[in-house]
Amino acid sequence: MKKKTTLLDEVGMDDLSIIGVYSSYENYRLAFLLNLYLGWQFERLPLDLDIKYKDTFVQFPMYKSKYHNGEVDVFLIANRVTKQEDKRISTGLFDKQVERSRVYKLLPELKHLDYLIKIENEQNIISLDELVKKINQADLDASALIIPNKQIKSKGHLIID
Repeated sequence: MKKKTTLLDEVGMDDLSIIGVYSSYENYRLAFLLNLYLGWQFERLPLDLDIKYKDTFVQFPMYKSKYHNGEVDVFLIANRVTKQEDKRISTGLFDKQVERSRVYKLLPELKHLDYLIKIENEQNIISLDELVKKINQADLDASALIIPNKQIKSKGHLIID
């Protein structure tokens, strides 16, 4: 039995749109405020988006909302996660355990963004320009912008099963 292998170039980037968000809020707070100001129903997903970086797994928190009578899936995903790591340093006779924090980015090419709003917008029901305008005009202390799909190099990180 043959298995079908999906290449990253085959990932349907035409059916999704990405909005980048700058915000200093924690992920749960931003989800709450988006629900309040945009009338969405973001709910925390029980599983995070797990990405492997060299020798460690990093979990990016995700929230999901349905839009337009459940026809469009909208995800709020943290683009950066700070993880505490222990590192063993050898200093001659004794080893020393050092704790450090390291920042991981879901989409490294968009390292300046704090959050991503992934919209599976197959029928173009959501007007991205209107959505960005609403986020920027809301009293959120956050700003948003549309990210062109051609700018995203780490397409595989946006696959949510």
